[in-house]
Amino acid sequence: MATIVQNINDGKNYVLLGSGYGAFRATAPSAFFGNLAPQTNKGELPLVLVTNASGETAWMYSNAIRVISVDGQSPASALASVADAQDKRGTA
Repeated sequence: MATIVQNINDGKNYVLLGSGYGAFRATAPSAFFGNLAPQTNKGELPLVLVTNASGETAWMYSNAIRVISVDGQSPASALASVADAQDKRGTA
């Protein structure tokens, strides 16, 4: 089965293929001290890989999607079944 996600901005549905976590760091010489005191930019990009009905893939920010279904169940149903299994085993 698949995990179906929805783009929060445009409402289109996609199949979730996987997640990635991009990090970057760029260094450039400063105007006054050159390489002795370089300017550094860094950041993180939490991304997920999705595909549309045509099979075209795209990277999207993870905070721009909403999970619609997991293996044909709503997220609430999927989590409830996990909680039930944990209760039966006596774990939380």
